[in-house]
Amino acid sequence: MDNLFLFISIVSIIALIVGMIKPDFVLKFLEKEKRNRKYVSLVFGISLLVSFILFGMTVDTTEDEEIAPNQIEEVEADEEEEEVVLLTLSDEEKELLEENYSELSSGQIRNKVDKILKNIDDYEDADQEFILQHKDRIEEEQVAFKEKERKEKEEEKKEAEKKRKEKEEAEKAQREKEEAERKKKEEAEKAQREKEEKEKYNTGITRNDMARDKDGLMGEYVKFSGKVVQVMQGDGYNQYRFAVNDDYDQMILIEIANDLIDSNILEDDYITIEGMSSGNHNYTTVLGAEQTIPAVIVDNVYLD
Repeated sequence: MDNLFLFISIVSIIALIVGMIKPDFVLKFLEKEKRNRKYVSLVFGISLLVSFILFGMTVDTTEDEEIAPNQIEEVEADEEEEEVVLLTLSDEEKELLEENYSELSSGQIRNKVDKILKNIDDYEDADQEFILQHKDRIEEEQVAFKEKERKEKEEEKKEAEKKRKEKEEAEKAQREKEEAERKKKEEAEKAQREKEEKEKYNTGITRNDMARDKDGLMGEYVKFSGKVVQVMQGDGYNQYRFAVNDDYDQMILIEIANDLIDSNILEDDYITIEGMSSGNHNYTTVLGAEQTIPAVIVDNVYLD
């Protein structure tokens, strides 16, 4: 109904404005001599006033009609909630409700109990009488709460310790893995170097190649096997006349530092040498003859 009066009020306002400009347009239902601004103000002014008053009256009534059902629904909901709470209350809470707090609703009692149990370390907002009456229960809950909190902290500490140990073990395993890989790499590099070191002496140079070259192929790496013919002691080193492949026509002079051998090398020992050519060497034989033979400074020596 209020919408109808609102509509009439709006139409009256529009008609009033239009009628002030063209009275004939809005007063066609009146006689021609009454179609003027005076009658526009009279007709539509009264219509506007009446419809506005009726609109205000109907709005109040509608709001009252709408609020009342809502209030009823809220009361019914509160009652249903209270019945549910009563069914879930413990015997102790029901007894408390009946004996000491009959003036409170069951929901308020439950909230009070829950509040105290959840805030057992803070009594400022709690009902002191309630606390005194239920001191034992609250203290038990407080002890249980602290015990639970202690266990949770212990579990957190154990978990942190477990994670720390797992991290340390993982880091240790990673270090061991890296160390093993490093050693493996070093051993492989060492083996490669030793292999390359061995290979560098396998040049294929013969004793005759050295003898034929005017400089005795000085600085070239060589490898020979043969027989020791003569030992000549020196200071810090020994020199040996050495028959390559046990051929006395393939004689060379070799020089071996004392720190390369653990035991003395004697005449008639068969050895293998690796070293560098030091050119041709002149020496005087026991018969006083001058002779030139290739010479080698030995890097490695092996007893055959």
